[in-house]
Amino acid sequence: MWGTMDWGWGVLMMVSFWALLALVLWAIVRTPVRRDDHDRDSKALDVLAERFARGEIDDDEYERRRHTLQRTG
Repeated sequence: MWGTMDWGWGVLMMVSFWALLALVLWAIVRTPVRRDDHDRDSKALDVLAERFARGEIDDDEYERRRHTLQRTG
């Protein structure tokens, strides 16, 4: 009788282990990469610098917007 119960617990533990492993791997794959936020912030600063270089915005506006982008990023 005890042998059957031990086998049942072994199967339960094995299934639990593989389910937990699959859940962890799924969570890792589904986690967004933080690098995307950095790339987006960098592109925004590049566009701002281009607008400043073309004379579309003055230096006060450039500094204010750059400060805002760096503070939120």
